Amino acid sequence: MYMKKHTGNLHTLSRLSIIILFLGIGGCQSKQGNKTQVEAIPVEVQTTSLTMVDNTLNLSGNVDPIAMSNVGSPISGKIEKIYVKEGDFVKQGDLIVQMNDAQLEQAKLKYQLSKLDYERMSKLYAEHVITQQQFDQVKTVYENDRTAFEFMLSSTQIRAPLSGVVTSKYLNDGEMFILFPGQIGSPAIVTIMQISRVKVTVAVPEDYLPFIKIGQKATLTVDPYPEKIFDGTIARINPALNKNTRTFLVEIHVPNPKLELRPGMLASVKLYLGKIKTILVPSDAVLKIPGSNIEYVYVVNGNIAQRRQVKTGKYYNDMLSVTSGLKPDEKLVVVGQTNIKDGATVEINQTH
Repeated sequence: MYMKKHTGNLHTLSRLSIIILFLGIGGCQSKQGNKTQVEAIPVEVQTTSLTMVDNTLNLSGNVDPIAMSNVGSPISGKIEKIYVKEGDFVKQGDLIVQMNDAQLEQAKLKYQLSKLDYERMSKLYAEHVITQQQFDQVKTVYENDRTAFEFMLSSTQIRAPLSGVVTSKYLNDGEMFILFPGQIGSPAIVTIMQISRVKVTVAVPEDYLPFIKIGQKATLTVDPYPEKIFDGTIARINPALNKNTRTFLVEIHVPNPKLELRPGMLASVKLYLGKIKTILVPSDAVLKIPGSNIEYVYVVNGNIAQRRQVKTGKYYNDMLSVTSGLKPDEKLVVVGQTNIKDGATVEINQTH
């Protein structure tokens, strides 16, 4: 009796062990199944679209006078008097330097004598007293002496060749002006610059050649007046490109009535090339591979994040233009992009 009862208890325990083992295995499999289930990463996206923006190009260039002249004499000589100093404004034709006039007096006397001779011979020629050859000889001497006197006059009484401001004075009264200086002397006595208008020359990349036209608007700023914008226009386009830099020079003319722009200043220039359609994205949506210039973004296709290499253009406030790599109506990740990788499963929490 006892043996039968004991045997029955053993059968019962065996059944219970099998059930417990089965449940244990099932429980382990359930836990392992939960571990292999992929958890979606929350992100926020923005639907891309084309936006009309100003097509501008930012460059830099130096401010130069619209015209300038290094003023000297066509002959070497002693300076008697300089009538201007640095900062003086002069008008075209103003007397600015008086050179020694000893040679001028000689040329003047010779010219006056030949003029009297020419006037006398003109009357005799009109009365048929002298021949054509005799008259022509007198006339030639007179014209040569007149030319020599006028040359000496302009060489000793030096006048401003243009209206502007005297920016440099190299010599003083009583010093020698040497036309071709060696260790001493100066090739000019003063420099005059016309700065009521100025010019700024910028080097433009060759890709922009089709967009640059004479008369196009440009603006510029300089560090001394950071809040002021100066308006200018494109006045000249160099037809040849620099083969080393692949750029061409563009000259911009800028009115400068208050003389705030000074030669030698560095100007930040913005050229306006019309309007274009482009895709604008938040600048922090664009990521970069460390140690390279490769830029990329993430777009969502279904619930999968895809990494997309892009090329970017200019900033528009906190937005960045994407010139290639994105199309309109794509879901661009704008929040959570630093937490995902290519092929990650994501969950869109919000669409901007």
